[in-house]
Order: sequence, then structure tokens, then C-alpha cells
Amino acid sequence: MLKLLTIEWQKIKPYTFFWLFTGVYFFMLFAVFYIAYHLMEINGIKTSSISWHGMTYISGYLNFFLVLLVILYSTNEYQFNTYRQNVIDGLSRRQIFFSKLLINLGIAIYSTLSLFVLFIIFSLISPDSLSIEAFSNEIYYLFYHFIKCFCLLSIAYFLSLVLKKGIISILFFVVVWMVDVVISMATNTTILELLPFSSCGNLIINPMPALPIGYSDLPSESNILYSVIFYVLLFNALSFWWLTKKDLRA
Repeated sequence: MLKLLTIEWQKIKPYTFFWLFTGVYFFMLFAVFYIAYHLMEINGIKTSSISWHGMTYISGYLNFFLVLLVILYSTNEYQFNTYRQNVIDGLSRRQIFFSKLLINLGIAIYSTLSLFVLFIIFSLISPDSLSIEAFSNEIYYLFYHFIKCFCLLSIAYFLSLVLKKGIISILFFVVVWMVDVVISMATNTTILELLPFSSCGNLIINPMPALPIGYSDLPSESNILYSVIFYVLLFNALSFWWLTKKDLRA
């Protein structure tokens, strides 16, 4: 595992866009939470209302930024024939898959840690001091964010393997996402709420009191979580199969 991480690190270091994306992602998270924090102050809402649920829900809109990162990074591997070169250099296809799996895990962990740090920062600058109760209440939403983020990255990686082109993969990801959501909303059928993108979206719902119509018809929280975990396993299994069976040429 250490060898695989070292190899990926050597490839990531010169990628300016990788560092740009990760840096801008953190800045965007900070900016969004900063604006939300001051809107709460302006509207007389206690800043102690800052919660894991609210922060993970808001950050869900920025997951697409990480999806772009994974797709561009992965499709570049095809464009520069990095996959084939890795095989020539002695790596097995199985090792190549696990190296990419570690990268996706690392990005999801980075996103989760960013939320953790920002929660602490905004809790500390709040007039209401950070309490153990405020910190521990609903902290499981941090895990929900991690598994949701990792699921979306797993889908993005699989699409990048199949389509091999960055722009095509991004467009296809967006189209499938929209079709998934439209089908779930139009049919209002519980089982269709467990489609991949709908499951990810329903895992952390809007925490505001006035919830959109239809949220009461969602599957149970545990069923949604299990479905997201299922899709994580499914799309990584599909990626493993594709990498070990298909041609690695662009």
C-alpha cells in the first residue's frame, strides 16, 4: 500500500490543477460557511445553531467540484498513457486499481476533514462557546458526508474509465444525475428514491423546518445509507473489473 501511495504521490505532485482544485475547494467551503454564518447573525438566528447536519447538507452542493477533480485526473491517465506505462513498469492492473481507490478515499477524507476543521473554527468564533454537546450532537452526519462523497467519486471514476474523455465523462455524469433525480421526483416511488444519485442526495436532506414536499415519502435513513454503501461497493467492483479486463489505451 505504501508503494502504491508513493507512486500516486509522484504523479500528483506536478499536477497544478490537482492542488488548485483542492485549495479552491477548501476556500469555497470556507466562503459558503462564512456567508451562512453571517446571514444567521443578521437574521437573529443563534450561531449556536451551527450543526453537523446543516454543514454537511450545504457542502453537498460542492461535491461536484471533487467529481470534476477525479474525472480530470483519471482521464488524464488515459490521455498520457499512464496506465499502460504503469503496467510496463511492473505494476499489475490490480495494483493500479487499488492506487486509484486510495486516491479517491484520500479525497473523500480530505473533504471530511475540511468540514471538521471549519466546524471547529466557526464554533469557536461564535459568541456561544463550543460545548461537548454541540460537538457530539449528530456528528454521524460527518460519516454520512464521507460515504456520500466517496460514492459520487466512485461513480465518477467508473465513468472516466469507460468513457476515457474528460468532457464526455463530465457531461455524461451530469446527464445521468439529472435523469436519476427527475425519475425519482416524477414517479414519487419509494424504491426509485434508492437510485444512486437519489440515494446520495437523500442521505443528508435539507435540515430546515420547511422541508420540500415528498421528503416524508423517503425510504428509512438506514435503507438509504445501506443503498449508498451498496453503490460504493458496486461501482468500485465495476471499476476493478474494467481495469483488469479492458484495453488501457485511450
